[in-house]
Amino acid sequence: GDTAEATVDVSSPEFCASMGFNGSSDWADVPDLALSNSSWTFEAWMDFDWTNSSGFFYASNCHLLQFNPNGNLYAQTFPNCNGTSTKYITGLDGADFTHLPSGWQHFAAVSDGTNTTTFYINGIPFGTASATYDSGVNNVYNGGLAARTKNGTAEGFLEVGYYAVRISDTERYEGAFTPEEDLQADGDTVLLYTFEDSSTSITDQSGNGFDGSL
Repeated sequence: GDTAEATVDVSSPEFCASMGFNGSSDWADVPDLALSNSSWTFEAWMDFDWTNSSGFFYASNCHLLQFNPNGNLYAQTFPNCNGTSTKYITGLDGADFTHLPSGWQHFAAVSDGTNTTTFYINGIPFGTASATYDSGVNNVYNGGLAARTKNGTAEGFLEVGYYAVRISDTERYEGAFTPEEDLQADGDTVLLYTFEDSSTSITDQSGNGFDGSL
């Protein structure tokens, strides 16, 4: 397949202003979101090793984005944005992550919210997953970045660094694309975070008020 090459100079000073999560206790709390569409896109400039341990890139009352280096990459959608009851599950099983880049890279998950999710590395499609429907969710899931909460308790910590994260309520990409070095808010943006090591809170730069905390 295609090699996912970086499209920007990720050694530049901008990427030094980032937030690292240790995979054991660090995570960023994201408040409950409100989306106008079922489709969504999560994207991030992140510092990551795909041979890492399992955990959550992102979780909220609307979505879960879960990774396992044994070949699993899942995007889950709660259609009522309540973190429980019913959800659509799209996932790659048996995926080969060994050829993916380590270090700084752009990662995107583009979902129609029901049937499919396509995953991109540096703007190159990595795989498309189809959905199953689970109507028996008894726990309540919320969370944030680099972990989720299950009934109020954080779990699934992931070792990852983030420079910027944008969540959109649309399928932002279709086919290969060139990632923006600086993610910007637009009319499709639900949440936009950028990070600095000294931060204790995260301001939502979309203007929608979904500020996070560390």
